[in-house]
Amino acid sequence: MLFGPSGAGKTTVVRCIAGLERPDRGHVRFAGETWFDGGRATIRRAASPRRRYVGQNSALFPHLTVRDNVGYGLRAAKRTVRIDEMLALLDLGDLERRYPRELSGGEAQRVALARAVAPEPRLLLLDEPLGALDVPTRQHLRSQLRALIARTGVFAVLVTHDRTEAIALGDEMAVLAEGRIRQVGPALEVFRPLPIWSSPGQWAWSRSCRRTLPQALRPR
Repeated sequence: MLFGPSGAGKTTVVRCIAGLERPDRGHVRFAGETWFDGGRATIRRAASPRRRYVGQNSALFPHLTVRDNVGYGLRAAKRTVRIDEMLALLDLGDLERRYPRELSGGEAQRVALARAVAPEPRLLLLDEPLGALDVPTRQHLRSQLRALIARTGVFAVLVTHDRTEAIALGDEMAVLAEGRIRQVGPALEVFRPLPIWSSPGQWAWSRSCRRTLPQALRPR
């Protein structure tokens, strides 16, 4: 979980991990693989089966049905089975023949999540995927997202500035402010006491939760 106020640098961090933006220097590593090495100009994109990215905009293909969006890019050998699994997991079975223009915002985001998880990525990058939804839809989709991550076992990095969302979905949390990691720890510990922006340019946090940032996210 990457948590912090608007402008803290959360989206920049996750887009660098995704390969959608190029860091000025440093490294991005995951599970022993180097995805970016500033010294050798190595960079791998989010389209790789190793990782998938979902933002606030569902970015569905408008000319494809829900079923075909979910199955986009899957290998033929397992395509039908995997699509059926994803449709069932996110309660999309009744919508499989619809086109994106016929979906609500929440339905479209469920399709985007299903499409991202269908190829069984090793890393799922979620950049405020619920941020553009109304409150009731966000609350419903939040529980589905948590269940999706638990059922599939995918390692996920979620960006949010919403405290309730952070507690509901986060296990380990990195708090960003002014482009720097200020705190890393379990979500419930990070919010005990509640971090506050005491004034513009200042950040208060609990000393008990200061930890070393994981290598893949460590600023250089």
